[in-house]
Amino acid sequence: MTQEQLAEAIGATSGAISQLENGLINYTQPTLEGLAGALRCKPADLLSGPPSPYGGTEAQLRAALIAYGVDRDELDQVVLVTRTYVSADEKAEQSPDEAHTPPANRRRESEPSG
Repeated sequence: MTQEQLAEAIGATSGAISQLENGLINYTQPTLEGLAGALRCKPADLLSGPPSPYGGTEAQLRAALIAYGVDRDELDQVVLVTRTYVSADEKAEQSPDEAHTPPANRRRESEPSG
């Protein structure tokens, strides 16, 4: 989604979107809610937080999928599938022993006894 498309969706200018992205202006609650609605995510997804396992916030993932051409009506399903594959990839990266050992026990097993 371009800045122009996003601006049009929320009734703002592309310049305002650019300024928001670059931290030059602050957002208002109505702007935050409008952006979230246009990107089909929660307002909280647009705020800073810990990185997600797929390399960005859900809003960033949604924006990238829209830019890639994913149909907005299918967006929720594509996000769900993406999360599922990322979760499966992370499990596959663990060694077979780690995959079946609870995290609390992994530390004890790797510490030298004595």
